[in-house]
Amino acid sequence: MNVQIRKKLKRNRLSRSGSAQRQFPISAFTLFIVLFSQAVHVLWLFSIASSPSFCHYAAFWTTGWFDFAAPYQWLGVSIIAMGALFGVRTALLSTHMTAPWETCFQGALVGAVSLVFLAQTAHLFPYAYPGAASVGRVFHAVSPTPARVVETAPLEWPYDFPEAPPNPLMNSNDAPQGWDVFQSSLSPTWREYEAMNACRVKYDEDLKAYLEWRQEFEDWYAGNRLRFGP
Repeated sequence: MNVQIRKKLKRNRLSRSGSAQRQFPISAFTLFIVLFSQAVHVLWLFSIASSPSFCHYAAFWTTGWFDFAAPYQWLGVSIIAMGALFGVRTALLSTHMTAPWETCFQGALVGAVSLVFLAQTAHLFPYAYPGAASVGRVFHAVSPTPARVVETAPLEWPYDFPEAPPNPLMNSNDAPQGWDVFQSSLSPTWREYEAMNACRVKYDEDLKAYLEWRQEFEDWYAGNRLRFGP
């Protein structure tokens, strides 16, 4: 009888030991925060890569604003909810005492996502809180970048073919930026929202006009190449 009890106790110890070894080293909440942060990072990169101008970038994030359906609004709500959940979970479960390093890691991720969201807010709406000026001073203090102005002499158009219309891809520095579109502390207002869409449409029209001109110029140059040397 004693032998059977000892065998049973041994099996229980081995079972508990195996469960402890198979236990995941981080909590499900930490895994959720990591995946959420990566998803937000990918979304930000996609919005930048798929937007040839500021107005396209702003349209990506603010389309559906007045119906509370804009990606920017839902992202802000998600970040606030995640931060609140982190605070409540830390207070109720005392994770800062039972798993201090993991809690610090969670807080660092939540803080990083929140700070980047504030920077994005300043980029989209320069005059709304926290404001581009305040965020700019912080980034300039962390990583100062000296500004340099390079002047170039304009070249004369050498062909007897109409000159190119403005190329929005090459004139990105002259394109409207956030401070040109969203100019109030209550941005975006309906008027600013319409200006953003008009700016986006104008960019697409200018790009279409330039691409049509380039195709016509290439066709013309193919038949007149010898007039202008090799």
